[in-house]
Amino acid sequence: YYSDSKYYWYYIPSSIKSVTITGRNIPSGAFSGCSNLTSITIPDSVTSIGSSTFSGCSGLTSITIPDSVTSIGKSVFYNCSGLTSITIPDSVTSIGDYAFYGCSGLTSITIPDSVTSIGSDAFKNCYRLVEVYNKSTLSITAGSSSNGYVAYYAKNVYTTEGGNKLSTDENGYVIYTDGDEKILVAYTGTETELVLPSYITQINQYAFYNCSGLTSITIPDS
Repeated sequence: YYSDSKYYWYYIPSSIKSVTITGRNIPSGAFSGCSNLTSITIPDSVTSIGSSTFSGCSGLTSITIPDSVTSIGKSVFYNCSGLTSITIPDSVTSIGDYAFYGCSGLTSITIPDSVTSIGSDAFKNCYRLVEVYNKSTLSITAGSSSNGYVAYYAKNVYTTEGGNKLSTDENGYVIYTDGDEKILVAYTGTETELVLPSYITQINQYAFYNCSGLTSITIPDS
């Protein structure tokens, strides 16, 4: 609540599902462990996000950080395993240690040209992060553990528009295309019984991680 020109935060129950924030900052650990949180709106008034703010919010699937934020703090999205989409604005200059550690749902990320530093292990254990669009001046190389492991699992790092090789079809298959190779990176659909399409030539690590509803998968000869 707001009082005397300051914002005060109190205990937030882990059962909370949707939040719209008002104010200028989000303190450290504000929503940590809120695994049922699926929707959050961060307004342009927010200038800072404290460390571990959304740590363990495994129900979050996407989030947009407003242009008012200049840094992403330590462990902000730590183990947000359900996060499949994140927009980092051009206002951000630094990404803190462990910021996206364990975000195993991410398949691609764009590092804007404003970013000058990425902290230790910021993207470690993001096993599906196969593609990085690097608009910054940082030297980001596929397979390297530098720059917070951002491209450690990457198959593609590109620096100009249109270099992406990832696509998601109408059935929820996230496919990385490399020549004749069609690699299944993730499944985002809701079917419980899958018959994989014959055009798939490889299944990447962690492709079905957290797909707890699946009861059967038929793998094609391809």
